[in-house]
Amino acid sequence: MSLSSVRKWFWNPYSRLGAHLHGRLDARLDPPMPRWETPEPTPYLRQLHEATDLEIGDLIHRLVREDTPLDDKLQQLVATERGLHQEAELAERAKADAIERFSSVNPGVPASTAEYRVVAYWVMIIFLLLCEVPLNGTVFQVLKEGQMFNYLISAGIGVLILWAAHAAGIHLRRKAFNDRTSSVMFIVVMSLPVMTVFVMASLRLYYLHVRQLVTPEGEKIAYFAFLSINLLMFAVAFYISWFSHLVGAEELAGTRRIVERVTKELKRTKKALRVVRAARMNLHRKYVTRARQALDGFWQLVHVYGDANLRTRNDRKSRDNDCVLTEAARQAMHINLPRALQSEYLDYRDSGSVEVRSVGSAGAATAETDLADEHESAMANV
Repeated sequence: MSLSSVRKWFWNPYSRLGAHLHGRLDARLDPPMPRWETPEPTPYLRQLHEATDLEIGDLIHRLVREDTPLDDKLQQLVATERGLHQEAELAERAKADAIERFSSVNPGVPASTAEYRVVAYWVMIIFLLLCEVPLNGTVFQVLKEGQMFNYLISAGIGVLILWAAHAAGIHLRRKAFNDRTSSVMFIVVMSLPVMTVFVMASLRLYYLHVRQLVTPEGEKIAYFAFLSINLLMFAVAFYISWFSHLVGAEELAGTRRIVERVTKELKRTKKALRVVRAARMNLHRKYVTRARQALDGFWQLVHVYGDANLRTRNDRKSRDNDCVLTEAARQAMHINLPRALQSEYLDYRDSGSVEVRSVGSAGAATAETDLADEHESAMANV
């Protein structure tokens, strides 16, 4: 029976009072116990040794039960960390290859500016769309529909025109005239938006004529003015699309996003590892402290027993040595401290280490023959 369960008794034989009483009782026996120079401890000390050993065994079982979920989580996180390290290396190599290919295809263009061009492109496209909608919104009033409908139609046509400019710019960047099909597609993508711009300008001219907002001479000027503005917007959208969508830029952006994603996941995993390792360390230190306290309490009780026994004995007169327990008896009372309850067993101060020790492993749960030197020195005076 372990000390932890015995301590709940009303009468605890493994207390200082109990050890003192048993020491006096054993000293009053005839002959007194323990006998001089005997290699065997007394029955009370053997019971005390067994109770302490069982208490340390109970500590191991409780530690394994509480540590198992943390250990499983740690094993999973370490495996994830290793996989992310490998994935990060592959992503970095892919990014370096993409940068090399981008530089070879686009000499003189720094790879770091590729994404800035894309950002500038979308800013310009949004600006052009915001200008396109109010510019052509009033044209469709000739259809006798509501103003919301007019703006929706204008926005839809504006998006289509800008999308055509976007596709034409990318098509031209990718060598539009390498074959006949590519050339035809480029001409179609360029021709239809331009035709739409002329139709819009004609529709605006008709709108101005119906409303009689300007003179006949002003109608022609307004026609060419609005036609020029719409063609300018299409040309700007086409050029900035060609300027921004460099060959290899998409691959470069994709590899960069992969590297950033893996790096973020790796940081989160390392943070979770630090949290789990800290939790395991705190749990382990708590049980190491309890095991040390159990050992200290054991040797203190042995000392109380020996002191009370020595003071009560009546066979000391002819002896020049007052050691109650011989070296062999002290060795017989050594308590094997399991390796899993040693203070350095879960030392994770090296945060870069991925070594994982499981408290519940066979090697950790097996008791080893290591004792602290301070306990041996404490017994030397008994």
